[in-house]
Amino acid sequence: MITAVIVTNCLLALACIVFAWRLWNLRHSLRQLRWMMGDVAHNTEASLQGATDAIIAGQQSTQRLQWRYRHTRNQLAQLQRLLIVASWGQGLLLKRRQRLKG
Repeated sequence: MITAVIVTNCLLALACIVFAWRLWNLRHSLRQLRWMMGDVAHNTEASLQGATDAIIAGQQSTQRLQWRYRHTRNQLAQLQRLLIVASWGQGLLLKRRQRLKG
């Protein structure tokens, strides 16, 4: 009877040691995973910060380009109006010269 209790006790102790060893390995693996996830989070944040700066710079460049386009379009409209007036004036001068010659 004492032998059975001692063997059972030893088996339980061995099972507890194996369980403790596996828990220690799991703890070690989880710690490594936590460090890796921290590195991934840090690297992701750093790369997204660079992307944010690039996006903001792109938006500012787009806004400047839109302003320049509107400004150039307005200048083109003014130039077209000026050419229409100049063409009209040229037509009047040609008619006047023809009347003076004729």
